Amino acid sequence: MDRICSRKWLVNVAAALLIATITLYLVLSSASGYSVLPLEKSSASAHPSSTHAADTGFIHLHPEEHSDRPPRTTQLFWNITKGQRRPDGVTKPVYLVNDAFPGPTVEARSGDTVIITIQNQLGGNEGTALHWHGLRVSNEMDGVVGVTQKAMMPGGSFTYELRIPDDQSGSFWYHSHFEEQRADGLFGAFVVHRAESEVEPAHIHDHVYEDDRVLMVGDWHHRPAPEILAYYRDWKNFKIEPAPDSLLLNGRGYFDCSRAVPARPLDCEVVEVPKLTLTARRTRLRIVNTGSSIGVSVSMEGYSMTLLTVDGGSAALSQTPASGVGILYPGERVDVLLEAISAAPGQLTVALDRENMRFPNLALSPTQHFPLETGDALFAIPSQEVALNTVIDLSAAFGSSLTSTKMPEKADTTTLLYSTISYLAEYENRPKGFINRTSWDLSATQAPLSDLARSEWPSHVDALILSVHQGSWVDVVLNNMDDKGHPFHLHGQDFYILALHEADRAGLFQTYNPFDAAQDPPELNLRTPLRKDTVYVPSMGYVVLRFRAQSLGLWMFHCHVLWHQAVGMAMALEVVPSG
Repeated sequence: MDRICSRKWLVNVAAALLIATITLYLVLSSASGYSVLPLEKSSASAHPSSTHAADTGFIHLHPEEHSDRPPRTTQLFWNITKGQRRPDGVTKPVYLVNDAFPGPTVEARSGDTVIITIQNQLGGNEGTALHWHGLRVSNEMDGVVGVTQKAMMPGGSFTYELRIPDDQSGSFWYHSHFEEQRADGLFGAFVVHRAESEVEPAHIHDHVYEDDRVLMVGDWHHRPAPEILAYYRDWKNFKIEPAPDSLLLNGRGYFDCSRAVPARPLDCEVVEVPKLTLTARRTRLRIVNTGSSIGVSVSMEGYSMTLLTVDGGSAALSQTPASGVGILYPGERVDVLLEAISAAPGQLTVALDRENMRFPNLALSPTQHFPLETGDALFAIPSQEVALNTVIDLSAAFGSSLTSTKMPEKADTTTLLYSTISYLAEYENRPKGFINRTSWDLSATQAPLSDLARSEWPSHVDALILSVHQGSWVDVVLNNMDDKGHPFHLHGQDFYILALHEADRAGLFQTYNPFDAAQDPPELNLRTPLRKDTVYVPSMGYVVLRFRAQSLGLWMFHCHVLWHQAVGMAMALEVVPSG
């Protein structure tokens, strides 16, 4: 009997040691970070989309499950509804995707096909559509009501088949392109991981990090977006944009209820300031400005930031580590490499640019701080003094070196544009956006332009559509005649920024006309231009953009300040077959 008991005891000890060994292995495996060659592969069905990581404040990505696998097709089913939420403590009707705000974060890799079926379960007669910001999808999948599709009406559905190009990766996002729904929360992140076999050796150091996270940051209004637009259109407000009430990080923020304006009572509850946690020494942080009108600058105490890419994964060079990055305007994205330089808890600071806040909101704190905690893995890092720049200036960034085989010395077509927002008596002194003296105005109920012959297009819209041949190189010279800047976004194509000019002093128009032989042309950067899909055009200045028209169809080009787009600051590019 004693011998049997001894054997049982030995078996139990052996089993306990085996369990302890497996547990230790799993702990160490989970602590190991993402590197150029992940140690293990995930199943093909894992993490087609991610959810908000409430415990860290960031959206946690899973590159190890996508970068080292073959391309695949993923199907997602989304229901769009609306519900009462308190993102910052104040109750407001918010758009929900599968009952979530923000919507699910989609993860994929280059070459994937993502099929998303949208069901409109909104009440009343409210339509919707989704645009995939920065992704080079086929034109019929672009999601622009009135241009590429009809609105999905309540009870209806639409299936977006998104074939991601083999050469496209980076940080993208999706949002409604119907009326002003984006301002009330109909948006989410969309990340395309680069295949490990396609990483260029010169950029391998960009991919050595232990964690990968998303930070969507943007201004937030407590009133529904239609009321905000009505305020902006009111002639008594002199085309001055309404200042936001708050700001959100990945759908969460905090508002001081005691600062609410008595004339506009709020259903407000006290909420804690969102806390953020980083547990890795090196983190890739993908920052997306999802706001309606305000630029942001982001800095992090205890971390250095190195600029990696802008917009859709375009490499950005010639930058030294800094403590922050900015200004990032609505629609723009930036990827930075965060490196811990201190184990002490710090804070993340978001500063709102004041350009579109000329009517101050006394309830708003334009600079907000969020506690930033570090995980156990960082406690051993000794604090060190590192000289850092204040912020990375995105307007001064350069791209990868190009050769003449990638971009010619001269474009095939050059177009000259002038944009402004005016309030004229013929429009009852309400603000109206113009490009070349014409305002974009399409009814959401009419058939989309892509379904009509050009002879059937409204005449004022036809004047705002630039037709170019597929494969041709196009220069766009965009002069901003306003006293404020505009972030312009081009659908379906990426462009190179050859020149960006800001007026030397306020009130002085400095335009460029490439057809004026008497005017000295600006120096064009043809060797290291930054490649983007959204560009901020300074007030009374201009940009020179060049792109190759590759994707057939009709593609919007518009200001990404939602209120400016709503009053007509938009046009379209038509890419037609060559020959």
